[in-house]
Amino acid sequence: MKKALIRILYILTLMTLQASASGWATGGGSVYHKGDRLGSAGISFFYFGALAAFDYGLHDCISAGAATGYNVHSFAPQTLTHHLPVMARVAFHPFNLDVLSDKIIVRNMIDVYAGLSGGWVFRWDTYDFNFATTPDDHPSSFGVREYIGMRYFFKDNLALFIEDCGYIATISAGVTLTF
Repeated sequence: MKKALIRILYILTLMTLQASASGWATGGGSVYHKGDRLGSAGISFFYFGALAAFDYGLHDCISAGAATGYNVHSFAPQTLTHHLPVMARVAFHPFNLDVLSDKIIVRNMIDVYAGLSGGWVFRWDTYDFNFATTPDDHPSSFGVREYIGMRYFFKDNLALFIEDCGYIATISAGVTLTF
């Protein structure tokens, strides 16, 4: 699955570079552009927590940035597992390809993106010592994961987002500001 996703992103990156060279990825009429700075903050629904992200438009079709968050979950009543991921990420924005612009009517309101995130995930457990438990080892580790999301811009610089953001959380939603 990961190899297939990496191959798809590789192909999309090559297509984007070709699009840039030939001039058919201009981003005209879209809500996401080269040079945009997007700050996002929201909550995670599964596992419960919070997230913050910053993305910068490297190209009309490619953005890069960083994301972090905090979430907690429990598979046993007496144990809580905490996650604090610190990730770098790169995304592809397919709605900005002029080849698709005639087919996507909502392009001036919606930004869809998909990409890869990688970084360090800090993990630790807390225990309720009223119960006899055997601590499980949840070491911190490096991770690479895919992510996909959508932003709905109801103003030029304000959007709502929903995202499946890999190690940060399975489902997250919040607000994005463009500045």
